[in-house]
Amino acid sequence: MKAMIGSRENSTVADSMISRIHQGHVLGTAAFLTLPMAIFAPKGLAPLFAVAAVGAIAVAVTRDRKLPRLPRRLATLLGVFAALCGVSALWSVSPEDTLSTFPSVALTLLGGLVLVNTGSTMDLEERDWFEGAVVAGGCAGFGLLVIELLSGASMTVWLRDLVGKPSINAINPVLLLNSATTVAALYVWPCVWVAWYRRWWLAFAGLLAGALACAFLAQAGAPFAGLACGAVLFAAVVSGPRVVPAVFAAFLVAGVATAPLIPGWVHTAVGDVGEPGPMSYSGYHRLIIWEATANHIRNRPVLGHGFDTARALYDSSDRRMNYRFRADGTLWWKSHFEPIPLHPHNAILQIWLELGIVGASMMLGMLLVIVAAVAVAVRNRLDKAFGLGVLGSAVFISSVSFGIWQAWWMGALALLAAFCVGALPPSGGQRPD
Repeated sequence: MKAMIGSRENSTVADSMISRIHQGHVLGTAAFLTLPMAIFAPKGLAPLFAVAAVGAIAVAVTRDRKLPRLPRRLATLLGVFAALCGVSALWSVSPEDTLSTFPSVALTLLGGLVLVNTGSTMDLEERDWFEGAVVAGGCAGFGLLVIELLSGASMTVWLRDLVGKPSINAINPVLLLNSATTVAALYVWPCVWVAWYRRWWLAFAGLLAGALACAFLAQAGAPFAGLACGAVLFAAVVSGPRVVPAVFAAFLVAGVATAPLIPGWVHTAVGDVGEPGPMSYSGYHRLIIWEATANHIRNRPVLGHGFDTARALYDSSDRRMNYRFRADGTLWWKSHFEPIPLHPHNAILQIWLELGIVGASMMLGMLLVIVAAVAVAVRNRLDKAFGLGVLGSAVFISSVSFGIWQAWWMGALALLAAFCVGALPPSGGQRPD
């Protein structure tokens, strides 16, 4: 009898502790850990995202006795898009790749919707905890990243040695931080925004200084360019909060519609001989990959080659040597890669390649829904500029960087979306202009 009573008391205490955990704890903890995780174990962003999504569902069920409500329009579009990804196994050039990747991507899309809903429905107490955590995580994360960039990724190298990762003597250790600098270029947005409107001026100055230091110290142009792109859009929306969102939407429509044509236009402009103007060594390599992708898109423009089949089009036996010479005949660029190494390094082209114009149209529809939500529901012009600025950064970086279906990258983008929604004011934007 005493054992039964003790068991009930322990259960009551546990239930009481669980009931005190709220959504601000879940989302705030994920925000605090995101940047340190991106620095030392970027692939850990996928499990961090998964734990956050499961935690948000558990808190909703435990505290509110109901499942989270998902944003209806975005959930509908993502659901149809996920269905297209799965059904594409019927015409996929590699059905096994399509079917093996589909479940994890579908669950990631669902988890992202859960976290976005979590960010939008937090009450004032939950929001207060989240905001403190996102700024604290940003300050700690940018501090660590600056130290790592200045020290040649010393802690990262030490951790790699500790767990027996392969030697990196042949590469610059700072290149190990490319993923971290990319995540940081996006994560800085909610950190700085919260610090700004909470008037935490010391944190605001430190975050800006850390972000600028990382931008100049990192040996990667995409994060810096993406951050600059978002900043320009932010300034434009502040100046024209009614006109610029429509212009941005039109730009997205034009960009997605003409994406398969742009690589050919650019290559024609830069030619095949001489240094291609401001294009970097790695940028030119991206151009060659995008041209190969565009050629495949023309072969199957309507439904594409099947979800997650970009990596199946070539293997190591297809590697070839490519050269570009300066006008004086000296070598400027060479590569020894397959035409599409694993993925096109461009989310828009990858979706065109794998799901054709149907998938690209759905992706465009999702982007336009987000633009419309920010432009209409968010009333304060600075909040509106923040929402569109971070979207501009995310779209740019996704268009020049990682494969869109990589689990860690999808998790990073889903977490970013939730953090940004949490950084906006409740009820769709009620701060005075």
